Amino acid sequence: VHLPGDPAYDAAVIPWNLAVRQQPAAVATPTTAAEVADHAITAALYWRAGQAERARTRLPGIREELAQPSWWFSTIVRCFAAEAGLALGEPELCRTAYELLTPFAGCVCAAGSGNASGPVDVWLALGALGMGDRERASRHAEDAARLMEEWQVPLAAQWWRDQRDRLSV
Repeated sequence: VHLPGDPAYDAAVIPWNLAVRQQPAAVATPTTAAEVADHAITAALYWRAGQAERARTRLPGIREELAQPSWWFSTIVRCFAAEAGLALGEPELCRTAYELLTPFAGCVCAAGSGNASGPVDVWLALGALGMGDRERASRHAEDAARLMEEWQVPLAAQWWRDQRDRLSV
């Protein structure tokens, strides 16, 4: 943690001051990978890259992330936890993520003001599929496709069409 007056404080606030000068009361910088909430996201990306065993090593961290109170990164963590749960054959992980995501149907899967990944409905579909509920997954899949069309996000829409074809949902 860097406070005003500390030697490293000015360097720590540079990323935040590119657009407007800010003077936060403190800047916390993670010192290890364990201090960053990335288990669910990393697991899903490992799976997408064909590295299922590396994805599986993230399961304990994903469960820990889902047990945390809501914060600005929660939505994207929950979304990618549903995807990782489906990928790794973990229906209870899918159920937990699904239940946490349900209130956000129709919203964007994002972390704060960045990392918009598409509608939460994509990951509701993946979570439902991972729980074995193909009918519910299909409804969420349709909602996600409709939202992507309305939001005019063609790259995300194409990715989702490809996933739906692959998963038959």
